[in-house]
Amino acid sequence: MVNTLKIGWGEIMKKSIILISSLILFSVFFTLNTKAAPITNGDFSLGFTGWSQYQDDTFYPNSIFFTIQGITNPYAQVSIDLDLDNDGITDTNAFTCELFQAPNFSAPAGSTLTLSFDWLFDGDLTINPNTDNDIFSVFFEDNTGNTYDANGNPGYLLQTYTYSSTWNHFSTDISYYLNTTNTYYLTFQLKSSLASTGLNYWASHFSLDNVQISITPPSSTVPEPCTLFLLASGFIGIASLKKGVVKERKNQS
Repeated sequence: MVNTLKIGWGEIMKKSIILISSLILFSVFFTLNTKAAPITNGDFSLGFTGWSQYQDDTFYPNSIFFTIQGITNPYAQVSIDLDLDNDGITDTNAFTCELFQAPNFSAPAGSTLTLSFDWLFDGDLTINPNTDNDIFSVFFEDNTGNTYDANGNPGYLLQTYTYSSTWNHFSTDISYYLNTTNTYYLTFQLKSSLASTGLNYWASHFSLDNVQISITPPSSTVPEPCTLFLLASGFIGIASLKKGVVKERKNQS
Protein backbone atom coordinates (compact mmCIF):
# COMPACT_ATOMS: atom_id res chain seq x y z
CA MET A 1 0.00 0.00 0.00
CA VAL A 2 2.82 2.38 0.87
CA ASN A 3 4.74 1.68 -2.39
CA THR A 4 1.58 2.15 -4.46
CA LEU A 5 0.97 5.52 -2.85
CA LYS A 6 4.54 6.63 -3.58
CA ILE A 7 4.23 5.64 -7.23
CA GLY A 8 0.99 7.57 -7.50
CA TRP A 9 2.57 10.73 -6.14
CA GLY A 10 5.52 10.21 -8.47
CA GLU A 11 3.25 10.15 -11.50
CA ILE A 12 1.51 13.27 -10.29
CA MET A 13 4.86 15.05 -9.89
CA LYS A 14 5.95 14.03 -13.39
CA LYS A 15 2.77 15.37 -14.93
CA SER A 16 3.10 18.56 -12.92
CA ILE A 17 6.66 19.02 -14.18
CA ILE A 18 5.45 18.58 -17.77
CA LEU A 19 2.72 21.16 -17.33
CA ILE A 20 4.85 23.73 -15.50
CA SER A 21 7.78 23.36 -17.93
CA SER A 22 5.50 23.75 -20.94
CA LEU A 23 3.85 26.84 -19.50
CA ILE A 24 7.20 28.44 -18.67
CA LEU A 25 8.66 27.85 -22.12
CA PHE A 26 5.48 28.99 -23.85
CA SER A 27 5.31 32.20 -21.85
CA VAL A 28 8.97 32.99 -22.51
CA PHE A 29 8.84 32.39 -26.25
CA PHE A 30 5.49 34.18 -26.53
CA THR A 31 6.97 37.21 -24.78
CA LEU A 32 10.09 37.20 -26.94
CA ASN A 33 8.26 36.86 -30.25
CA THR A 34 5.15 38.96 -29.71
CA LYS A 35 5.44 42.70 -30.38
CA ALA A 36 2.70 45.24 -30.92
CA ALA A 37 2.79 46.65 -34.44
CA PRO A 38 4.25 50.19 -34.38
CA ILE A 39 1.67 51.39 -36.93
CA THR A 40 -1.94 50.20 -37.07
CA ASN A 41 -3.46 49.59 -40.51
CA GLY A 42 -0.70 51.33 -42.43
CA ASP A 43 -1.91 49.88 -45.74
CA PHE A 44 -5.49 51.13 -45.17
CA SER A 45 -6.91 47.69 -45.96
CA LEU A 46 -9.28 48.27 -43.03
CA GLY A 47 -10.30 51.75 -44.11
CA PHE A 48 -9.31 54.35 -41.54
CA THR A 49 -9.26 51.93 -38.60
CA GLY A 50 -6.50 52.99 -36.21
CA TRP A 51 -6.31 56.50 -37.67
CA SER A 52 -7.75 59.76 -36.38
CA GLN A 53 -9.04 62.56 -38.60
CA TYR A 54 -9.22 66.32 -38.15
CA GLN A 55 -10.64 69.03 -40.40
CA ASP A 56 -11.86 72.49 -39.47
CA ASP A 57 -14.92 72.75 -41.72
CA THR A 58 -17.93 72.53 -39.38
CA PHE A 59 -20.45 72.19 -42.22
CA TYR A 60 -19.18 69.16 -44.16
CA PRO A 61 -18.48 65.73 -42.60
CA ASN A 62 -15.07 64.07 -42.52
CA SER A 63 -16.12 61.67 -45.28
CA ILE A 64 -15.96 64.55 -47.78
CA PHE A 65 -12.27 65.15 -47.10
CA PHE A 66 -11.05 61.65 -46.11
CA THR A 67 -11.66 58.80 -48.56
CA ILE A 68 -10.30 55.35 -49.38
CA GLN A 69 -9.36 54.93 -53.04
CA GLY A 70 -8.60 51.75 -54.95
CA ILE A 71 -10.31 48.38 -54.72
CA THR A 72 -7.63 45.70 -54.88
CA ASN A 73 -4.90 48.00 -53.53
CA PRO A 74 -6.60 50.53 -51.24
CA TYR A 75 -4.92 53.76 -50.19
CA ALA A 76 -5.98 56.88 -48.30
CA GLN A 77 -6.70 60.20 -49.94
CA VAL A 78 -7.13 63.50 -48.08
CA SER A 79 -8.49 66.53 -49.94
CA ILE A 80 -8.98 70.24 -49.29
CA ASP A 81 -10.50 73.28 -51.08
CA LEU A 82 -13.08 71.15 -52.87
CA ASP A 83 -15.15 72.45 -55.78
CA LEU A 84 -17.98 69.97 -55.29
CA ASP A 85 -20.28 71.27 -58.06
CA ASN A 86 -17.54 72.07 -60.60
CA ASP A 87 -18.46 75.72 -60.95
CA GLY A 88 -14.95 77.06 -60.39
CA ILE A 89 -15.67 78.16 -56.82
CA THR A 90 -14.47 76.42 -53.67
CA ASP A 91 -17.40 74.97 -51.75
CA THR A 92 -15.67 73.69 -48.62
CA ASN A 93 -14.16 75.88 -45.94
CA ALA A 94 -11.62 73.52 -44.37
CA PHE A 95 -8.23 75.22 -44.12
CA THR A 96 -6.50 72.26 -42.50
CA CYS A 97 -6.99 68.48 -42.77
CA GLU A 98 -4.92 66.01 -40.75
CA LEU A 99 -4.65 62.22 -40.64
CA PHE A 100 -2.72 60.94 -37.62
CA GLN A 101 -2.04 58.21 -35.07
CA ALA A 102 0.32 57.63 -32.14
CA PRO A 103 2.86 54.91 -33.08
CA ASN A 104 4.19 52.33 -30.66
CA PHE A 105 7.92 53.07 -30.40
CA SER A 106 8.68 50.11 -28.10
CA ALA A 107 11.54 47.85 -29.22
CA PRO A 108 14.64 46.17 -27.71
CA ALA A 109 17.28 48.64 -26.58
CA GLY A 110 19.72 49.46 -29.35
CA SER A 111 17.21 48.77 -32.14
CA THR A 112 16.90 50.95 -35.23
CA LEU A 113 13.48 52.38 -36.10
CA THR A 114 12.79 53.30 -39.72
CA LEU A 115 9.67 55.16 -40.84
CA SER A 116 8.58 54.73 -44.45
CA PHE A 117 5.50 55.47 -46.55
CA ASP A 118 4.40 56.09 -50.13
CA TRP A 119 2.85 59.45 -50.95
CA LEU A 120 1.52 61.64 -53.75
CA PHE A 121 0.60 65.33 -53.59
CA ASP A 122 -1.42 66.79 -56.44
CA GLY A 123 -4.02 69.45 -57.30
CA ASP A 124 -6.26 70.64 -60.09
CA LEU A 125 -4.99 74.20 -60.44
CA THR A 126 -1.56 75.78 -60.01
CA ILE A 127 -1.04 79.43 -60.94
CA ASN A 128 2.16 80.26 -59.11
CA PRO A 129 4.09 77.02 -58.51
CA ASN A 130 6.25 76.62 -55.38
CA THR A 131 4.89 79.84 -53.82
CA ASP A 132 1.19 79.88 -53.05
CA ASN A 133 0.05 76.28 -53.42
CA ASP A 134 -1.58 74.33 -50.65
CA ILE A 135 1.03 72.68 -48.42
CA PHE A 136 1.53 68.99 -47.62
CA SER A 137 3.49 68.34 -44.41
CA VAL A 138 4.47 65.29 -42.37
CA PHE A 139 5.71 65.55 -38.80
CA PHE A 140 5.60 64.19 -35.27
CA GLU A 141 3.39 66.26 -32.99
CA ASP A 142 3.22 66.31 -29.21
CA ASN A 143 0.19 66.99 -27.03
CA THR A 144 0.86 70.73 -27.05
CA GLY A 145 0.86 71.10 -30.85
CA ASN A 146 4.63 71.34 -31.35
CA THR A 147 5.96 69.65 -34.51
CA TYR A 148 9.22 67.68 -34.76
CA ASP A 149 11.49 66.09 -37.34
CA ALA A 150 13.13 62.65 -37.28
CA ASN A 151 15.67 63.70 -34.64
CA GLY A 152 13.30 65.39 -32.22
CA ASN A 153 14.13 68.90 -33.45
CA PRO A 154 11.39 71.46 -34.18
CA GLY A 155 10.34 71.10 -37.80
CA TYR A 156 9.00 68.52 -40.24
CA LEU A 157 9.77 65.08 -41.59
CA LEU A 158 8.59 66.23 -45.02
CA GLN A 159 7.05 69.43 -46.39
CA THR A 160 6.22 70.37 -49.97
CA TYR A 161 3.90 72.60 -51.99
CA THR A 162 4.99 71.19 -55.36
CA TYR A 163 2.34 69.12 -57.14
CA SER A 164 3.27 65.82 -58.75
CA SER A 165 1.23 63.16 -60.53
CA THR A 166 3.60 60.33 -59.55
CA TRP A 167 3.98 58.40 -56.31
CA ASN A 168 7.03 59.00 -54.13
CA HIS A 169 8.65 56.85 -51.44
CA PHE A 170 9.82 58.33 -48.15
CA SER A 171 12.11 56.62 -45.63
CA THR A 172 14.07 57.93 -42.66
CA ASP A 173 15.66 56.78 -39.40
CA ILE A 174 13.55 57.75 -36.38
CA SER A 175 15.51 55.89 -33.71
CA TYR A 176 15.50 59.07 -31.62
CA TYR A 177 11.98 58.09 -30.51
CA LEU A 178 12.93 54.54 -29.47
CA ASN A 179 11.14 53.59 -26.22
CA THR A 180 10.13 57.19 -25.55
CA THR A 181 7.72 57.70 -22.66
CA ASN A 182 6.17 60.73 -24.35
CA THR A 183 3.27 60.60 -26.78
CA TYR A 184 3.99 61.68 -30.34
CA TYR A 185 1.48 61.61 -33.18
CA LEU A 186 2.64 60.80 -36.69
CA THR A 187 0.70 63.44 -38.58
CA PHE A 188 0.00 63.91 -42.29
CA GLN A 189 -1.30 67.42 -42.84
CA LEU A 190 -2.81 69.25 -45.81
CA LYS A 191 -3.07 73.00 -45.30
CA SER A 192 -4.75 75.53 -47.54
CA SER A 193 -2.65 78.36 -48.95
CA LEU A 194 -5.61 80.63 -48.15
CA ALA A 195 -4.73 80.35 -44.48
CA SER A 196 -1.40 82.13 -44.98
CA THR A 197 -1.50 84.01 -48.32
CA GLY A 198 -5.13 84.92 -48.99
CA LEU A 199 -4.94 83.00 -52.28
CA ASN A 200 -6.81 79.77 -52.84
CA TYR A 201 -6.38 76.82 -55.21
CA TRP A 202 -8.91 74.05 -55.65
CA ALA A 203 -8.98 70.38 -54.91
CA SER A 204 -5.49 69.78 -53.61
CA HIS A 205 -5.10 66.29 -52.20
CA PHE A 206 -2.49 63.89 -50.94
CA SER A 207 -2.57 60.11 -51.27
CA LEU A 208 -0.94 57.83 -48.72
CA ASP A 209 -0.12 54.13 -48.51
CA ASN A 210 2.18 51.56 -46.88
CA VAL A 211 2.87 53.55 -43.72
CA GLN A 212 5.12 51.49 -41.49
CA ILE A 213 7.82 51.64 -38.85
CA SER A 214 10.27 48.77 -39.23
CA ILE A 215 12.34 47.56 -36.28
CA THR A 216 15.90 46.34 -36.79
CA PRO A 217 17.14 44.75 -33.55
CA PRO A 218 20.78 45.14 -32.47
CA SER A 219 23.21 42.60 -33.91
CA SER A 220 23.62 40.83 -30.55
CA THR A 221 20.83 40.91 -28.00
CA VAL A 222 21.60 39.67 -24.47
CA PRO A 223 18.50 38.21 -22.75
CA GLU A 224 17.43 39.75 -19.47
CA PRO A 225 18.25 37.82 -16.25
CA CYS A 226 14.60 36.98 -15.59
CA THR A 227 14.27 35.58 -19.12
CA LEU A 228 17.35 33.41 -18.63
CA PHE A 229 15.96 32.13 -15.32
CA LEU A 230 12.64 31.18 -16.88
CA LEU A 231 14.32 29.42 -19.79
CA ALA A 232 16.64 27.54 -17.45
CA SER A 233 13.74 26.47 -15.24
CA GLY A 234 11.83 25.15 -18.22
CA PHE A 235 14.75 23.15 -19.60
CA ILE A 236 15.61 21.76 -16.15
CA GLY A 237 12.04 20.57 -15.78
CA ILE A 238 12.11 18.82 -19.16
CA ALA A 239 15.50 17.28 -18.40
CA SER A 240 14.23 15.95 -15.07
CA LEU A 241 11.21 14.45 -16.76
CA LYS A 242 13.35 12.76 -19.42
CA LYS A 243 15.65 11.33 -16.74
CA GLY A 244 12.67 9.94 -14.85
CA VAL A 245 11.26 8.31 -17.99
CA VAL A 246 14.59 6.65 -18.83
CA LYS A 247 14.96 5.36 -15.25
CA GLU A 248 11.42 3.97 -15.29
CA ARG A 249 12.07 2.13 -18.55
CA LYS A 250 15.22 0.55 -17.09
CA ASN A 251 13.32 -0.59 -14.02
CA GLN A 252 10.62 -2.14 -16.19
CA SER A 253 13.19 -4.02 -18.25
